[in-house]
Amino acid sequence: MKILYGLLVSLALAGGPAIAEAASPPAPPATLDPGDVAQPNGMIRDLYTRYFAATMATEKEGVTMPPELEWPAIADKYFTTELATRFKKAIASDEPVIDWDFFINGQDFGDLKVLSVDTTMTDARTASVTVKTSNFGNESTTVISMVSGIQGWRIEDMAFIGAEPEGMSLSSVLKDAGY
Repeated sequence: MKILYGLLVSLALAGGPAIAEAASPPAPPATLDPGDVAQPNGMIRDLYTRYFAATMATEKEGVTMPPELEWPAIADKYFTTELATRFKKAIASDEPVIDWDFFINGQDFGDLKVLSVDTTMTDARTASVTVKTSNFGNESTTVISMVSGIQGWRIEDMAFIGAEPEGMSLSSVLKDAGY
């Protein structure tokens, strides 16, 4: 590692600052705009808010879920390619792999609310978004791992805090089921 660092310092001193900068991890953005749907916090807040409103409307008004908020469409738009592929195979299987709604943290729902959405940027390409929600007045927390790539920010995994087994995540559920 010292040799690599020394090489990068030598290149920087010899007029190669761009190479030295490329080797260091990018700094997180100075500020996050919580309403910007192109950033992790705004994207997740928007997704949960729209999903909750549509879910409640299916119950109260008898309407169907809008196609863009059905699970396969959410997977295509919001998940990494790997997670989307595994998830869509699981939900298309004859065996119910996911038999609860992980956005509402249950099978039944009522009085759905997004209580808070907080983002921690690891660097410019990775973030952790903590979503606190309420379903029937019962609070739950989901920690969403996100990565930024060519297609923008994508969900890499979702960990359900307080779920059994402790630390259960979407990817672990899929893996345990063979996906």
